[in-house]
Formats: sequence, structure tokens, C-alpha cells
Amino acid sequence: MGYNAARRHRGLQYQRPEPECWQFTVETTDINQTFAVNINTGTDVDITIDWDDGCPPVNYTTTGVKSCTYPAAGTYYPKITGSITGGNIQLGSSADDRPRLKATGVIGGVVGLANFTTTFYGCTGLTSLPVDLFRYNTLVAASGFYGTFKGCTGLTSVPANLFRYSTAVSDFGFNQTFSGCTGLTSLPADLFRYNTAVRTGGFYKAFYGCTGLTSLPVDLFRYNTLVESSGFDQTFYGCTGLASLPANLFRYNTAVSDFGFHQTFNGCTALTSLPTDLFKYNTLVANYGFNGTFNGCTGLTSVPEGLFRYNTAVGEGGFSLTFYGCNDLTLNAWIFYASGEEATRFASPVPVQNFNGCFRLSGAFGGIKGTAPALWDCAFNGTPTKNNCFAGHSTYSVDNYGDIPVAWA
Repeated sequence: MGYNAARRHRGLQYQRPEPECWQFTVETTDINQTFAVNINTGTDVDITIDWDDGCPPVNYTTTGVKSCTYPAAGTYYPKITGSITGGNIQLGSSADDRPRLKATGVIGGVVGLANFTTTFYGCTGLTSLPVDLFRYNTLVAASGFYGTFKGCTGLTSVPANLFRYSTAVSDFGFNQTFSGCTGLTSLPADLFRYNTAVRTGGFYKAFYGCTGLTSLPVDLFRYNTLVESSGFDQTFYGCTGLASLPANLFRYNTAVSDFGFHQTFNGCTALTSLPTDLFKYNTLVANYGFNGTFNGCTGLTSVPEGLFRYNTAVGEGGFSLTFYGCNDLTLNAWIFYASGEEATRFASPVPVQNFNGCFRLSGAFGGIKGTAPALWDCAFNGTPTKNNCFAGHSTYSVDNYGDIPVAWA
């Protein structure tokens, strides 16, 4: 056998054939406990579920919740096969039976699945995922993984190539995908490596409330260069364990625009500082772009110079409540511009600026005295919204408190 033929032969040996069915594991703990499969959406339904011991195989031709009541406590291995047009299937249908799902095999043997919307929602007993889980469902596109693992608190990690073959995933593709997965402690750098078509709302609430995350890989979003409006809206909201952020986390997401970083890190109480160039390359961020981004980050003690220096397209609602409730934050005079740029920084023809409650305190100041950015000296294109921008501050928190006009304080 020649070299190239031998190489092809070896390659064929490692090709994984699609499973003949989608098999999963259900565990009951008492007699007469039920597990359901929700054929949630789709047409031309021709789905067969072999429920394993306890219920005979049934062929279903309609959407809706299908269930089996198992006669005894034990472990069962149901199988799904068949076809559906534009369909979606969810495992479990209630808070009672979802935790009974203990494992899932690779999804195969089912033709026509359009998305995995809330497929494993609330399956708290799921602790791991097969690397090729979605390998044979390559047509999944918009909202492809909407809430797929939402509330799967038992998951502690995810495979790096989980979405390797989901290259068509687009708008709102990872909307709430891992929301509430409190057991996740880390993420693989290449998790979204091949999902280059993700655009509007791509990572909306993707890791919302993942309190176990302590850090993020720098290249997590490196290849998602088309992400635009609402791209990172509330992505890490409530990730209370997140203690640091890589400087180039959003380095390649240059198309992010309206609502781009709206409440992205809201409530991330373990953050104590921010990298200087975190948003340096996101120059198209526009209306509501930084609204509430670090709202409630009570652990923040410093903010770097030039953090928003390059975000000159930010307009309506853009800096409203950005650092609201950061009661220990030492303010920096040069957050929005460098010295001497006051007259030009906000003069570009963008919608009216909004600084409502931007640095507002929600309690007593507990940090080291800093200097408030002199926004009142800037030449704005129009009249900015300034109410409560520095509300709660005093001579104890900023050394230029006496310079702050009443309208800003």
C-alpha cells in the first residue's frame, strides 16, 4: 500500500459513524416515576421512542410531551430515532423529571432537528457531555443553542470541541446557552473556535449567573469577529466568582455595536480591577453600549486610564449606570480621554451622551480617594444626560468634588 493510500486508510479508521439513535440515561429512585420527552416544535413528525424497560416503543406523529412511567426504581436507557422537519426536542418536561436525566449520548439517528432550544434545560443531574454531542447536526443556525444547558447546575466542565461542527450557528446562536450553570469552574479556549457566523445577540446571557467561573481564557471569543449588536449583552451577568479578565478578551470583536456590552459584568462582585485595553478595539460600540456594564461590581477598587478612550461612537444610554454601586472604586480622571482631549472626546456627531448614574454610589464610600473625570469640561455635541452621575460622592471619595456642578452630582 502506497504512502498516501495508507494515510487515507488510517484516516478512515478514525472517522466516527453517526449513531443509529440518540440514547440517554434516566435514573428513577422509586416506583412509578415518570420521564418525558417534549417534541416541542416541528412538522412531519415521525419520531420513535424506545423507552427501555417499562414502556413499549412508540411511534409519534405529533408534537407535544410524550412520557413513560417506569414501574420500578432503576437506570433506564431510552432511545430516540426518526425524522422531523424544522424540529426541536427537549428531554424532560418538569422540575420533577428533568433531574432524572443522568447522561446523554451523541445525538444521532434523528433527521431534521433545527435547533437545540432548551434541550437539556434544568437537567441538574447531567454532569458531563460527550465531545461529539452535536457533531451530526450541522444545519443548526439562528438561535441554535438557545438555553440548551440553562440551569444544568451539575455540569462542571464542557468539551473544547462541543460546537466544533456547528459552523452555521448565527444570530442569538448562544443565547443563554449555559445560563445558570453554577457548577462550571472553567471554559476551554476553543469552545467557540469554529462558530464564526455568530452575529446579533450571539452571546446574550450565555454564561449568566455562572457563579463558579473564576477566570476566562483570553481567546474565548477570538474567532467570533462578526458579533455585533447585543453581542455580549449580559454575557457574564452575576458571575460572582469571576476574579479577573484577560486584556484581549474582546480584541477581535470589532463589529460590536448597540447594546454591545450592556450589563456584561453586572454583579461580578469578585472583580477588583480591569485591564487597560479591555475595550480598546471595540470602536463601533454605540447606543447603550456600556449601560450597566460593571453595575454592582462591589469588589472593584480601581479603573484604568483610557478604559473608554477609543469608544467614540457611544451615544444614547451609553454610559448610564456603568459603575453604579461600585462603592469602593477609586475614580480616575482619565477614564474617557487623555489629558488635553476634553474638547474633542465627545464632540463627534453621535446621539446625545448619557451618564445617568454612571458613578453613582449605592452606599457609603469605602475606597481610596481618587479624581472624578471632569466630564463637565468636555465639549459635547448636544446636551448630555448627567443627572446623578456622581451621586453619593463627596470630598471623602474624590479630591475635585468641589468642581463638580450640581447638575452632575
